[in-house]
Amino acid sequence: MKSKLPFLLALAFFLITFFWLWGDRMVAEADVIQYAAAKQDFQVIPTLSATPTPPGVGPGSSGPLDDPINYLPYVVYLQPPKTPTPRPTSTPTATATQLWSIQRVDAVHSFSDMTNRSLRLTSNGLPRIAYGGSQLYYAAYNGSSWLIQIVDPSNNVGKFASLALDSQGNPHISYYDAAQKQLKYARWTGSAWDISVVDSAEDVGMYSSIALDNAGRPNISYLNNTSGTLKFARWTGSSWTIQTVDTVKVGKYTSLALDPNNLIYISHFDSMNGNLKFAQYTGSAWDLQVIDIRDKVGMYTSIALGTNNYPYISYYDDTNDDLKYAYWTGSTWVVSTIDSTSTVGLYTSIAMDSTGKPSIAYYDIAAGDLKYARWNGSTWVIQVVDSSGNVGQFASLALDSLGRPHISYYDAGNVDLMYAVKLTPP
Repeated sequence: MKSKLPFLLALAFFLITFFWLWGDRMVAEADVIQYAAAKQDFQVIPTLSATPTPPGVGPGSSGPLDDPINYLPYVVYLQPPKTPTPRPTSTPTATATQLWSIQRVDAVHSFSDMTNRSLRLTSNGLPRIAYGGSQLYYAAYNGSSWLIQIVDPSNNVGKFASLALDSQGNPHISYYDAAQKQLKYARWTGSAWDISVVDSAEDVGMYSSIALDNAGRPNISYLNNTSGTLKFARWTGSSWTIQTVDTVKVGKYTSLALDPNNLIYISHFDSMNGNLKFAQYTGSAWDLQVIDIRDKVGMYTSIALGTNNYPYISYYDDTNDDLKYAYWTGSTWVVSTIDSTSTVGLYTSIAMDSTGKPSIAYYDIAAGDLKYARWNGSTWVIQVVDSSGNVGQFASLALDSLGRPHISYYDAGNVDLMYAVKLTPP
């Protein structure tokens, strides 16, 4: 009788090889599902059916998005794990009718370093959020639940994600690839994600901020961390044009805005001198200005344009631990302090309503709260939006057509992505 030993050895080798190749994938999916199950109220959709991007579509080359094995399951919350009960604000300046609805968006994925332009609204007011860290994610609210998609499945990508929506509502995302130390760009073509590398010279891509011009082409400001310079990239329709805007330890906390004439406005932090700086492209050259020269001011900048297309900037005063605000009158910069209660004003995000009044979301580090300030025409009205634990980092603000604020932010205690919307117009 022949020995069964060779057969058993071959079988053992096959089984070991199979589990070695597929084990990591199985464990990764199991971890996602088990973690989501612990949070409750979710549905797992097994795979993402991705359509390969046709060659030559969009800027750069598309990533290998046609292999479903690269995707973890979607996690779709059928109902928010925390029932979005409207919460009254807790500050004396708010009335009982000023209620917020708060939801948990993502309790599964690992992310960090979101920007003040992580959240955008569709034309009908539905929120979209780009974020990442372990991978790049995109969350879309359909009116009843959040659908979360893995945009870039590469490892260690997605920090400093900034989001813009084009006229068709398609997302465009700039973000940092920490593994390769490069700036990347992703856009939805209507059927698939098209991913390209914008800049890979040295360590580039942190603090990215994206805006679309009136032709729908992406413009991105970002930091060259190797040289300490502020960089700017623009898609011409066929290639990326890259410029150095400002030099010598500048370019952190960049925030970008474009006016209807495609003129470019960038706020950023001068870490060498501790100043808030501003760069404007006039059409032929960069005009560089220092807005606030007090020691250590200008971190967490956020810029928006008013109805007059003048820039309005929110930022943090690290010397006095205050939330500050600057705006251009047409001839000079006016600087003021909005909130000076304890240590406030980190992770600012500014937005302008249809009447030209600014609103700012920001983090109160002393209380661990998410706060919201709105200029009503004569004074700043300040509210505490969420005070449940340590919440409010990575705030991103957008206003809908009724002027209602929508804010995405981080719950540090539960390591979750959160979303708040004010239920009543201003």
